Amino acid sequence: MSENNVKPAYNAKRRIQLLFGFVVMLIVGITAGWFYVAGKIDTAAGDAIEQQAALGNDVRCDGRDVLGYPFRFGLFCDAFAFESQPQGLVFKAGAVRSAAQFYAPRDLIVELDGPANVERSGLQSIWIDWSQMRARILATEPLPQNISVSGQDIIIGQSESQPLLKAAALELFMRVAGSDVDIAGRTTDFEFESQLDQLNNLPPLGGDFDIRVTDGARLLLEGQQSLRGVDAMIKRVALLLNDDRGIIVSGPATITDDGLLSGDLSLRVVDVDAVLAVLTKALPDAAPLMTAFANGQPRTGENSDEIELQITIDGGQARLGLIPLGMIPPI
Repeated sequence: MSENNVKPAYNAKRRIQLLFGFVVMLIVGITAGWFYVAGKIDTAAGDAIEQQAALGNDVRCDGRDVLGYPFRFGLFCDAFAFESQPQGLVFKAGAVRSAAQFYAPRDLIVELDGPANVERSGLQSIWIDWSQMRARILATEPLPQNISVSGQDIIIGQSESQPLLKAAALELFMRVAGSDVDIAGRTTDFEFESQLDQLNNLPPLGGDFDIRVTDGARLLLEGQQSLRGVDAMIKRVALLLNDDRGIIVSGPATITDDGLLSGDLSLRVVDVDAVLAVLTKALPDAAPLMTAFANGQPRTGENSDEIELQITIDGGQARLGLIPLGMIPPI
């Protein structure tokens, strides 16, 4: 056999050394890249806080740090607070934890610990607590394309010792749709904790809403924090006894610069008898009037158990046909 046809000896040791060297270089590269990106994230967070300060807003992220090495990036705060001097708004909450995979840095998961306190000039402070609060944010430019928030065991009140409202679950959604913004949400098993018998007599309820805010993208970019001057299409706002049975409102609405609501709304009552039973128990003094009114309306729907009413609101003054319903306070 020719010497040229002899196979070279297999050098396992050298191959292992090369593989080991490659792994070491890979780890060093990943580590250097991670700390480089982490520094950029921390700098961006600092820049965002400074930008808010220029707008008169004070954002505090106590104990700010970037964690998650080696495959995730996350901005962590031991406590979070936001104060808007122009709006007289103060929000304070517990720790914040965020995370994004290195291959999808704009797809963020954010968790917030309670309790939280919300204060607004001229209004009573609100205390909010929960067992879990998590958000998912698709952080595109110039606005997040999608935001979803989910919470469990929500309690809202004036203080920990004065709860007013409880809900088993809450979900909120925001989506940019061209120049408009869609806002939606739903809640389950919410009930009132009140000294008012009218509220205590209500059973656990569900609810949902779906609203499109006209020109909402511009309003968000301008940092508008007030609903005044906003036009919206209420696709659906529902207060539900169960499933899809309850009171459902839809129609166009406008909030004037003075905070007064105007709109032409459709109010649909599904399962009239069940809704009437709940309302008459909560408002026994008005039971005869509500019963007589409901029985005088034509019923529609698959099971002939629905009624539909038209409500007109003009400058905060609400009317059901020619019947005045009262004044809605400014928002």
